[in-house]
Amino acid sequence: LHIDYLDGPLAEGHSVSRRIMAVLGRAEASTTELHQRILQNSAQMRIEQSRLKLLLNLKEDFSASDTTFVPVPFAATDTSAVTANPEYRLAQNKVAIAEALRKVEQASLFPDITGGYFIQSITGNQDLNGTPRYYNNSMRFQGFTVGLSVPLFFGSTSAKTKAAKINVERERQQSEYVRAQLSSRVIEQNEQLATSTALVSYYRDTAEPNARKIITNATKGYQNGDMSYVEYVQSLDTANEILVNYADAIRQYNQTVINIQFLINQ
Repeated sequence: LHIDYLDGPLAEGHSVSRRIMAVLGRAEASTTELHQRILQNSAQMRIEQSRLKLLLNLKEDFSASDTTFVPVPFAATDTSAVTANPEYRLAQNKVAIAEALRKVEQASLFPDITGGYFIQSITGNQDLNGTPRYYNNSMRFQGFTVGLSVPLFFGSTSAKTKAAKINVERERQQSEYVRAQLSSRVIEQNEQLATSTALVSYYRDTAEPNARKIITNATKGYQNGDMSYVEYVQSLDTANEILVNYADAIRQYNQTVINIQFLINQ
């Protein structure tokens, strides 16, 4: 701990003591705060690891490999990509189902003509007019069947057909609504991606190098006695805040990329 002691009356000695106590109090508070952050981050990591284990249906614990925390390479996407979204595909499938049901109801308005042809054989001993006779499996009987069914209650059938048409139109409108919603969200996320990209570039090219310089210069100044402990801690706090903000900017950027990938099912 670097403290500049001053020669002087007793009052000045009390002033120095208060300065020492203030510095020690600040150091203790900073240490406690950092320790709490470490505990919170460790707990959050365990929670996320447990969630990931559940999603992957893993029976044993695992540990994530250390990787460099950098922005994920990604470019803004066109809104047409939302057609691959599962929610939109589900809406399209509902349209197809409604259309198939409409065709079934429409077909019931017309007469139904059926026809058939059959061939039958008898194998084994058979009683023919009191006389037993053996038949092999050759074809012996054949015939045709013809049927005609006509809808008797045309009114109710017609109403069902109209209802089926309305259902098709409703499902189509719902499908277009889902697509419009997804497209709007993609546009919003693309704008957020542009903002996050600019912010990450600023921290990477300007703020982060300056923070490293602040740490280096402050450390040298404190070691050489050119800077008090309070000034040294304040400089480190400033630099660390910049680095934390840089990491948060990368997190926001990567989260935006994940949001877009979710919307386009990538």
